Amino acid sequence: MFYGGRIKNVLLCLSLTAVLAGCGALSDTRIPGDDRAEEINREQTEDKAVRAEQGREASAPSVSFASFDGYAAQIPGILVDMNGYDAEASKTAVFVGDVIPTSYEVKNDETGEIVFSGEVNRSRHDESIGVGDFSSLTEPGVYYLSAEWMGESEPFAILPDGYRTIRDMVMRRYYINRCGIAITREYAGEEAHSVCHTTDAVIAGTDRTIDVTGGWHMDGRADRFSADGADAVSRLLLAYESAPEAFGDDTGIPESGNGVSDLLDECLIEVSWLMKMQDADSGGVYAAAYTIGDDGSNLLAAPVEVQGVDPAASAAFATALAKFSYDYRRVDQIFATKALRAADRALSWYMQAVGNKPGDEAFAAAAELYRATGGEEYRDLIDAFCDSADFYGRVTSKPELFIGAVTYLSTTQPVDREASEKLMECFRSSAREIADRANSSAFATDPERFADDPFGSSTLLLRDIMVLAINDRVSYSHEYTQLIAEYLHSVCGRNPYGRSYLMGFESDASTEGYPGIINQPVLNADLAVAVGMLMK
Repeated sequence: MFYGGRIKNVLLCLSLTAVLAGCGALSDTRIPGDDRAEEINREQTEDKAVRAEQGREASAPSVSFASFDGYAAQIPGILVDMNGYDAEASKTAVFVGDVIPTSYEVKNDETGEIVFSGEVNRSRHDESIGVGDFSSLTEPGVYYLSAEWMGESEPFAILPDGYRTIRDMVMRRYYINRCGIAITREYAGEEAHSVCHTTDAVIAGTDRTIDVTGGWHMDGRADRFSADGADAVSRLLLAYESAPEAFGDDTGIPESGNGVSDLLDECLIEVSWLMKMQDADSGGVYAAAYTIGDDGSNLLAAPVEVQGVDPAASAAFATALAKFSYDYRRVDQIFATKALRAADRALSWYMQAVGNKPGDEAFAAAAELYRATGGEEYRDLIDAFCDSADFYGRVTSKPELFIGAVTYLSTTQPVDREASEKLMECFRSSAREIADRANSSAFATDPERFADDPFGSSTLLLRDIMVLAINDRVSYSHEYTQLIAEYLHSVCGRNPYGRSYLMGFESDASTEGYPGIINQPVLNADLAVAVGMLMK
């Protein structure tokens, strides 16, 4: 389930070699709890110890330490993208220590054979940091870096289609978390589970029951949240609209090969559930479907309780369903129209519930409904936001405003020219600021984004990536494509803490409970935006 699993970077490199061996089926990717993967991990650890005795690790490793509330964490001296590098893309590693070596070697992780030798260039920003570029190494495989005084880096893969590998991982998480159906070993490996939550749920505080089967489990307790689910759908669709060619019909889910983008197929699963969460009488949307049971019980067989209608859930619902209707209309016009009507009802209920004093979440809903229908009532709501004095200063920092602004800039409906120009300048100036901060760091990302709070760090890193990616989209340029790739490398381990935010960390005093981006459905969707633009 989202939030519950953790994939170790060594196991990830091993799993990615399935692609290198011509085994492109997603079902062959190793996942948390895979017994064979754990066995391989033990074998590799033992093998590493043997090689150390043979002199592979003869030089004393150079490490640094970071302190988190009194807890010292050891950081490797050679920092790489632990998820791996696309074979044809740029590849760099960062060296950090009191003594920086002048050269390094890249070695085959299985044989120890040297496959590349390179120079370490001192960073112009910090004398204690060096950078090694091994972009000319394009042969697929699993490798590690070795340098005098520094010891070794973590293993990493070079992949013939590295971005597609991440894309498939992103999409596969949503399939694994589907509720109400059996998740089979063919597609989910050890994370397969039997049919769950198929009985009607009780509405909290009443004796009424309703059918809310389906959708995605959103956490380790198999809960389902309307606002989070809707936000994930909206961001996945943002990825699809930005780079539709990157999200094909081939990610390895049961619907693959049906002639429809797998991303749209997956969004249909959640949208169908969200429509069950809409109150038939009022149009408001229930907040959540909680699994009722303690952590020691079988949560997949536990009863479900639905929480009351909620303004935030209703606005997020309206945004997601209007956006889905627009993107799905060429697949199934009847269902798309049904979703659009549901979105309109949800926004109407929301406006009544907040006394016609809408929050930022209403902007995205109005923008999506305006693009889909051209309705003047939605245009009026958009104009009211654009006339607000502090609106433009918050556009790139508030997800609801961000998504709505992208849609407004993309619509073929009539728009306010001055407002559009201001929105474009918001994206341009934010992207320039991000680029300036990144260019002042040897890590090619804003070093201030990394902190002892991995939840906050990963959110800010992905927000920067989203701004860069969408700036490229709305300006019809590829100005920031390389910087997006550099940010992704930092997210995956080439950062001051030597952490891969893509996966969860080993439990320690500073990171306990952090599940990784892949296991958080909303952030996972943000990652899809970045990967889609890189594939484009």
